[in-house]
Amino acid sequence: MSSKPSQIVRRVLALSLALFCLVQAHADTRLVNISSRGVVGSGEGQVIAGFVIPGGPSKTLLIRAAGPALVSLGLNGALTNPKITVVDSTGATVAQNDDWSLTLSATFSAVGAFSFAAGSADSALVATLAPGAYTVVVTGATSTTGLGLVEVYEMDTNNVLLNLSTRGNVGTGDQVLIAGFVVAGSGAPRQVLLRGVGPGLANKGVSSPMADPKIVLYNSLGVAMASNDDWGTPATANDVSASVLSSAATQIGASSLNAGSKDSAMIATLAPGAYSVQLSGANSTTGVALAEIYDVTSLNLNLPAPAITTQPSSVTVNAGASVTFNVAVSGTAVAYQWYKNGVAISGATTASFTINAAASANAGNYTVTVTNAAGVVTSNAATLTVN
Repeated sequence: MSSKPSQIVRRVLALSLALFCLVQAHADTRLVNISSRGVVGSGEGQVIAGFVIPGGPSKTLLIRAAGPALVSLGLNGALTNPKITVVDSTGATVAQNDDWSLTLSATFSAVGAFSFAAGSADSALVATLAPGAYTVVVTGATSTTGLGLVEVYEMDTNNVLLNLSTRGNVGTGDQVLIAGFVVAGSGAPRQVLLRGVGPGLANKGVSSPMADPKIVLYNSLGVAMASNDDWGTPATANDVSASVLSSAATQIGASSLNAGSKDSAMIATLAPGAYSVQLSGANSTTGVALAEIYDVTSLNLNLPAPAITTQPSSVTVNAGASVTFNVAVSGTAVAYQWYKNGVAISGATTASFTINAAASANAGNYTVTVTNAAGVVTSNAATLTVN
């Protein structure tokens, strides 16, 4: 897995991280917000973001489509004039915007969204929506095409957005599909089902689905945490089986994937923070694909509790040397968090932790906590001595 995402991946992660900083005070964890970037075309090439507002009170959202604003990121081929249309489960249009209003500037700041240039052709609206399923369709206002970023921000805590998804035409390079989301709060990790659906769209009327989608999960520092290419084939021994993935999809109400299909899926255990899922085509395949993010924490998945099979080792190095601590575990859908002297290390959320050039300030005791829905285990301390 590459640990060097593109500039736009890092930008999506930065946006998600800003949102996380605004909402992390909540004691209970939950999934909030989605920001997805893809190629906006016509017909099946539209970028479509979906979400569900569960039963209860109405929910107020800020919904945006950025095109011209992406030029400042050095992105070539940005959509010059995006338009957003919010559609409910009956197909009725409930909100629409082409060219944002400067009066929304304060709202952008309040939710942690980056600013748009005054008078730009980016789009934004605020909508208060009743419980139900919605899609946000992004198109070119004058049949224009290009890269666009669609964002959905919560403006209240009345309900929790469920079943976040984005569908778009996926290319290569900067034209892959990227979905950012936040695990908000300061409580326990969440179990999240991530899927990249291509062949599974063929029976839903999509004429040019991606033949072989692949998904990669990144943390807030842009480090690749996990990946999957073909949902029936776990990438590592710590990934859940196809039967567990199928059970999770059934319980959460997601569409089933055909056995042996080239669609992708995995379950990850994620601590509070900002994350991004990159969907691309294996072997540079292209086509229409769907990225899906489901919170499956409440489901009974019968996952085995994690156990450490190889502890991290103490090491002594000279100043300037590279150091890597590793841990091996049994158990599936596990999350990692490394600590130095009992303090969590930001972004250290994989089975290994590397210090590229050790200094005296890095000396200390390092541990890692491994978590999934069935339990949590902490490693023995590994001591780093720097001469």
